[in-house]
Amino acid sequence: MRNRPSHIELLEAARSAMLETVMPGLADDLRVEALRVVQAIDIVSRELRHESAGADEVTARFATLYGENVADFEALEARLARDLRQGAFDQDGRARRVAMDILRLMTARKLAEDNPDYPR
Repeated sequence: MRNRPSHIELLEAARSAMLETVMPGLADDLRVEALRVVQAIDIVSRELRHESAGADEVTARFATLYGENVADFEALEARLARDLRQGAFDQDGRARRVAMDILRLMTARKLAEDNPDYPR
């Protein structure tokens, strides 16, 4: 557990300061650059919000698929990719359905993060 302010709260404060305090005093050419900073803050904020949202559900599906709890999400993704390339889920069955569920969940999470306006 982290102390407050959280990462997201810090980013929101930086964004607010940039928009309300810094940008009004900038020349037009520098405002464009400042807006890029605000956009970067927005992207990182979304990534942090979505990083934990749904991760437990995907991790649980990985545990169902592989029969073990692995905390290293990147290792699970790499294993799934390797198994997909090797045809481990080509045959219809429970493993294929779980693998497809994982892919759907991961895709939905990435869409929600990259394009928050994407219809769900």
